[in-house]
Amino acid sequence: MLRGLGQWLCRICGAPTLQSLQHFLNDGEVVSAWAVAEELLRSQSTSLKSAEAVASLAVAAAATGRLERAAQLLEVLDTPDLLQGSAQELAGVHSVRDRILELLAQSRGEGALFGGENLGVDPAPKLQVPETWCWVAQLPPVAEFVGPLEIRWNEGCERGLFATRHIFPREVLLLARPLAVHSGVWAYSTAELVEQLLDACRNSARTRCQLQCLTDGWASRAPPTLAVASHALWPQPDSQPMESLGSFLTREALVNVVDRNSFHVNSKTAIYGLPSMINHSCGSVNASANILDPLGDAILFRAETEIAAGSEIFFPYFKVSGSLHRRRERSQAMGFSCRCERCAFEADTLPGTNAAAASKAAMDAFESQLRDQMADLRDRPEEAGSHCMPLLQEILSHTRRMALAMDHSWREREVAWYLHLALPLYWCGVWCCTQVWQYELLLKAGEMSVSALLQEGDPSLSKCAVTLVAARCELLLQMVLAWEHTDRHSYDHLKCCYMLYLAFMEMCKLPLSSNHYWVPLVQQEVPLWRLEERPQHAKHATSTELYATSRLRCETAFCEKFGVGSDYLCLGGTQCRVTALMRTLHP
Repeated sequence: MLRGLGQWLCRICGAPTLQSLQHFLNDGEVVSAWAVAEELLRSQSTSLKSAEAVASLAVAAAATGRLERAAQLLEVLDTPDLLQGSAQELAGVHSVRDRILELLAQSRGEGALFGGENLGVDPAPKLQVPETWCWVAQLPPVAEFVGPLEIRWNEGCERGLFATRHIFPREVLLLARPLAVHSGVWAYSTAELVEQLLDACRNSARTRCQLQCLTDGWASRAPPTLAVASHALWPQPDSQPMESLGSFLTREALVNVVDRNSFHVNSKTAIYGLPSMINHSCGSVNASANILDPLGDAILFRAETEIAAGSEIFFPYFKVSGSLHRRRERSQAMGFSCRCERCAFEADTLPGTNAAAASKAAMDAFESQLRDQMADLRDRPEEAGSHCMPLLQEILSHTRRMALAMDHSWREREVAWYLHLALPLYWCGVWCCTQVWQYELLLKAGEMSVSALLQEGDPSLSKCAVTLVAARCELLLQMVLAWEHTDRHSYDHLKCCYMLYLAFMEMCKLPLSSNHYWVPLVQQEVPLWRLEERPQHAKHATSTELYATSRLRCETAFCEKFGVGSDYLCLGGTQCRVTALMRTLHP
């Protein structure tokens, strides 16, 4: 179909026609299609009583955000004697109505997307319409929705999204369709996104209004008031622009919009309106985003924690691992400087302390020698096991010195932020545990199973197993805590929770584990432990107790992330769904 055929038909016929409306829809010019639809409705033509005409008008209304108007137009189906058309056309208009009613429910926060489960989405089912009704493709794949949120100024004099009431975990915060999407290499996305935005601005007043609200972070003009921004960014019907683009929506302005407001997920880069009002945080994240590929790349935000009324919504723009210096480089490249509590802790509280010195010594050792040693052993797997034990012992000495250097006044989240600085070291330690254990089994197990070998009572192997599994538990306890207060429910956090559960389950099966006890690794009231054979500390726990805790911790994390129950998760069972759920996160 030639683009612009709808306009040509309007000029030739001298008046809007159903055919020109459909051609506008086929061209993707939905605003022009609705303008024709309004003219046709005012004319009250008898030709509008056909099933095809009613469906065309409803699609034009829905495509421009007028879902309630679309539903009203389809009320004629309640009096079928007034509608003309073949059996296939009548079935088609009923299929269109079902989809529009589903979209209307979504716009009100109802439907499957708003349930507690977060197990991925399927494409919208194909409409059962005549093959010639190509224009139904303009029906939105999903409706936009905004939950209990409002735009307000935060303490840093920046706009942000705030909760208007208490919000519970897993609750949907907002659902928005993209203004532009690029699939492929991020480095080449800017030019294509700018062209898409310019094209949309020529035909969509709503797109113009949204982009005008996203340009005021850099342009030399007064930013719009909160009322103006809220009206522009909240879902509303689209219409034809009444004036030229204006000097502030130039190509240069849109390049800045793309640079500062792009969402990079998997292999796609997208620009959204209202989601761009959510500010970044490295340590106070309370929301997660999921781009719904099958539904037109719409983005769905859910609450990850309980959010009190009046609290700001935060979402990480990038991976928040690494040092303060590295994170600030990332944020400055996106046109802002993060001032969250975690960054303030690392910039103002940590420097000059014993903890900072211990952390620096650990990471200096990792970057100068330990990382290269691990990489070298990884390239020589046949020798890795025999050389990993000294490497593991050095890693544990660094992590324990870091733990001893912590300030006793720190809260749990400050401990977590501190531990997060050395995450690469912890990952290296977990890898070493696995390599040494595999090496010991290769030497002694032969054709025997691990359980049979341990039941034989080989004291050296049992002692080695307890040492290695205990080290893995000790490291993973710190890693889980680090993720819980930085990027909770991320792929890495869930992976560590599951690995911790498996490690304690393995610990409980070891013959010597009943003779050992877990004592606090630090003096703070945080869940960090180390194994001792004869604990001198008054407070201690058994492996069985920590296994139960780690299982509950893992189930809670997965159930909160995916909105499923522990029965569905089936942790430890033959139908365990952990791996399948993890695959949906696209690490």
